[in-house]
Amino acid sequence: MKKLQSSFSGITIVEVPVVFNDSSSGGIVSLWGINLNSLLTYNNIYVPVFIMNHDAETLNTIRNNTTKNVISINETGVCYMGIGVRCLA
Repeated sequence: MKKLQSSFSGITIVEVPVVFNDSSSGGIVSLWGINLNSLLTYNNIYVPVFIMNHDAETLNTIRNNTTKNVISINETGVCYMGIGVRCLA
């Protein structure tokens, strides 16, 4: 993390909780549970949620580190692989 931080001076890097899933379909690794595959616009950050224990902590971490509106998008029933709202846009 120190090397990454030193490579981007003036930028704050914030760690958020992530749950990795080792499942795949057709050779494509699942992104289910990874909330950071988000869509950013000028005013908003659309964050995929998966009804998992870490969703609330992730949303709070993002909200505490931005001035943008953080809008959660329920991925259950949308993408079984958790592809994310950025890929659906």
